[in-house]
Amino acid sequence: MNVEEVIALAEAHVHEGNMVSSSVSCLEDAKRHAKEGNGPFAVRWAIWSLKYSVGVFHPDYALAEAAAT
Repeated sequence: MNVEEVIALAEAHVHEGNMVSSSVSCLEDAKRHAKEGNGPFAVRWAIWSLKYSVGVFHPDYALAEAAAT
């Protein structure tokens, strides 16, 4: 997965879960880093967004985490 795909995955889940404000904040940071050309930071922030929205046991979180390695 590339940076844009990981961000899109996080965007798809951003309003799920109990910690929406944290998920949104992390997604905004991911988009900012992507715009600045900091791909690894963008991916990491998108993954943190997923952590807050769907949790670490969700298959989309594992998919995004695999993209970071």
